[in-house]
Formats: sequence, C-alpha cells, structure tokens
Amino acid sequence: MTRAFLALAALSLLMSGGSAASAADKPVVLKPITTWNVNWGDSSCDLIRKFGPVDKPTMLRIRQMGLSAAIEIEVAGPPVSYIQAKNGVSFDFGNGALVKAGDPMSAVNTVYGSSLIANAQLLPDGGRDKDSLGPNLIFEQQISQVGISSRNSALLLQSGNMAAPLQALHKCVEDMFTGWGVTPATRDILAHEPAVIDAQGLAKTFDQSYPKALESPGRSDRFTFRVVVDAQGIAHRCHIIQSTQETVNELLCKSVLKMRFTPAQDKNGTPVSWYFYGAINHRPNY
Repeated sequence: MTRAFLALAALSLLMSGGSAASAADKPVVLKPITTWNVNWGDSSCDLIRKFGPVDKPTMLRIRQMGLSAAIEIEVAGPPVSYIQAKNGVSFDFGNGALVKAGDPMSAVNTVYGSSLIANAQLLPDGGRDKDSLGPNLIFEQQISQVGISSRNSALLLQSGNMAAPLQALHKCVEDMFTGWGVTPATRDILAHEPAVIDAQGLAKTFDQSYPKALESPGRSDRFTFRVVVDAQGIAHRCHIIQSTQETVNELLCKSVLKMRFTPAQDKNGTPVSWYFYGAINHRPNY
C-alpha cells in the first residue's frame, strides 16, 4: 500500500510564537557565497542563492507558485540532514514568528545532498492579504533572513534584504503568465481562486494507479503541477512543473484532469477561468 498527499497552492499555514533560532541551542548560521539568481523558464521561475562554506554549499531555492504569495521552498545542503520533515518543519521569514511548512518532504538533491522541500506563504502570520491575492510587498521588504527549524535542529540563512530579489522573481512570473495568454492584471478582479472539491479522490486515484515497480522502501516522490480551470470548474492544460519520477508524469496529469473544482470567481461572484497550482507527494508504506 502507498500513501499520496495533495498540497494545495492556496495553503493556510499554522503559526506558533518564537523564532527559528530558538528551536536549537546552537543553530547553524550561514552567510551567502553568491548573489541572488533568478532562473527564468517557460513553466517556472526560481530565485536561488548559495550559502557557505564554499566547499560544502547550501542552496536556497524559492519558486513562486503563480501570481500569488504561495511559494515552494527548497533548502539543500549538509546542515539539512539534521532537519527531518517527519518531525514537522517551520520557517522564519524574519518577522519573529514561525510559519509551519505545508506538507514538508525530505529528499536528496543530486548536487547539494540532503534536501527539504515544502510549501509556504510569504504573508504576515502565514495568512492572506485581505486587499490582494498577490504578494505582500510591504511584508517582503522586511525579510532579511530565512530560518528553518525542526525540533532541536535549526538553520539560519543570512539572506540580506530580499525585497529586490523577490521583485525580480515576481517580474519573471508575470512575464511567464503573459506568455501563457493569462493577463496578470486579472488577479485584481478575483475574489476567489479555484479550489479542489475532492483532493482525497486525486490522492486515492494516483495511489492506486502508481506503478509498483517504481516503489521502494524509504523512497518519496514529489510532483508539482499546474492546470487551467475554466468557469465550469473543469481542468485543462495540465503541466508538470517539477517531478522526481518523470516516468509517471503522464499518469499524474490524467489523474489531475479528472479532479473536480469550484471555479474562480470575480468580485461580482461571476465564475471566471484561472489557473491552479498543486503538489502531490507519493510515499510507499511498507
């Protein structure tokens, strides 16, 4: 038997007081060894920076999940081996409170080694800005470090002020959506984004059809996808953005396109077409 979990892009995150550094007596503190770099792509935009030491670097990757404040964050490097997803993971984006990571997964990065991948919201208290579905630029101006913690282990990345790098990331995403034929300004008339009606159904369908030959004890696979949801709540144009098991990408898209959605609505309550991002983890249960 296996277990599949769906993490939604519009994830509401839980809060707890304190800071990432308080999770451990002596947190690992790393300084940057490269400048920020934005990887511009046809299907995703990533903000990346490396932190010391040079001979054993740690990589921070932030992927903006659409025209919102939802992100996928990956931290990979030697110190990450002490931060276990199964123990629960929190992020500190410099505002003094911990944001519990959504559906964290421990993995192995082929370049940097031990890796942690999770969903989060770059918003005050992990919540949604009441006036906009987009990023909170005022909050982003306050971010000057990124902390990652789990029980008694913690890692603190001295990122420096992230306002300008995040602005570059937002520009990349807006250009990408324009290339898909989606007008970023449409975000301003949205009241609600698409929502999955039967997330458990997707997990069950994907779980039952997953090739058993690809499973092995201790292995976890993660897939990030995007679909366009029309005004009738029907999904179209599935695209796998990231996959740790590419041989099942087509299978996942077939499952995703069977999902039921409530469509996005504008401020007048009229259903409109919009996009949906999601991620699913597949873990064998032996």
